[in-house]
Amino acid sequence: MFNKTVISFAISLALWSLLFGSVEIALGFLALLFVHEMGHFFAAKQKNLAVDPPVFTPIGAFIAMKELPASARDEAYMAFGGPLLGTIGAIVALVLGMVLGVPVLVQVSMYAFWLNLFNLIPLAPLDGGRISMAIDRRMWVIGAAVFAYFMFSFGMNGFNLLIGLFIGMQAYQDIQMRKNMAAVQPSYFDVGFNTRLGYAIAYLALGCSCCRWSHTRSGCRACWRAWVCNPGRFSEQPIAVLTRKEVRPCRFCSHSCSSRSS
Repeated sequence: MFNKTVISFAISLALWSLLFGSVEIALGFLALLFVHEMGHFFAAKQKNLAVDPPVFTPIGAFIAMKELPASARDEAYMAFGGPLLGTIGAIVALVLGMVLGVPVLVQVSMYAFWLNLFNLIPLAPLDGGRISMAIDRRMWVIGAAVFAYFMFSFGMNGFNLLIGLFIGMQAYQDIQMRKNMAAVQPSYFDVGFNTRLGYAIAYLALGCSCCRWSHTRSGCRACWRAWVCNPGRFSEQPIAVLTRKEVRPCRFCSHSCSSRSS
């Protein structure tokens, strides 16, 4: 059942090891990515949806659905499971790294926080785009602007261009599909006010949580941008480890990761 997961994980480990310049960082990153995908997997099973175990690709991972959710509510539930469990996994990695004094765990937790935050952009095929179906399907307008900001901020190197083109094409197809669904099957998006409000609150809470943990505990935005631009160089420079008694400047970007610890 998990043969594809194991094989694709091994291949991705080799590729991401080259990208990160470190087997340990690549292994930690992919492990937390696996936790993220298993969040989708478990959520889908709770909704009795037939899905395959996670499969890794050179730019991420996914679980294949064998059937469509019955409503936007079920779709949002499955989509929310990934960043929720992924954020919990990142927090665990961060705490263990700080308590045990393992910088690699702290470093990969930062990547995981930003990965989950990026996935919350309300633009399909990202998780946020699917969650937004239970809030307001027109949130893609905001998502497109936020996605463009992310791409501009991180720099348009070859890797980012590949991800940007892939997500952009998928987003355009999804927007057209949703328009057709709204015309043909409007009941799919009729989830009720309480459901919309609940997912909106949960969505904002999870997004704010990812922002806070990634900025105050594991590093600054400049560090993440630096890795995106040159991952090999970044892997050679440990990020700052923040404790309640000490805040050290990041050794890579020379910026203070936080003005205070909390």
